[in-house]
Amino acid sequence: MEEEYVDERGRLVGRARDESGRVVEGVLDEDGNALGGEAASPAEPVEATDAARRRAEELGLDLSVVKGTGSGGRILVRDVEKAV
Repeated sequence: MEEEYVDERGRLVGRARDESGRVVEGVLDEDGNALGGEAASPAEPVEATDAARRRAEELGLDLSVVKGTGSGGRILVRDVEKAV
């Protein structure tokens, strides 16, 4: 699944995994060339149900970008499906 994200200035903003599996964030120009970026800092573990984790894996979705609506902000299957 490939998506493009545009910031308020109209620049493409990308998020991908590098060869080591680390998440790298950066900004891309109109041609897809990196304008800079850095490895994202390790995040706290994501609170999600096992079913939500399985569904996110099936969809290729990074749970760190999903807003949970369950108790204490826990991510539910419906949150994963809404994020796609």
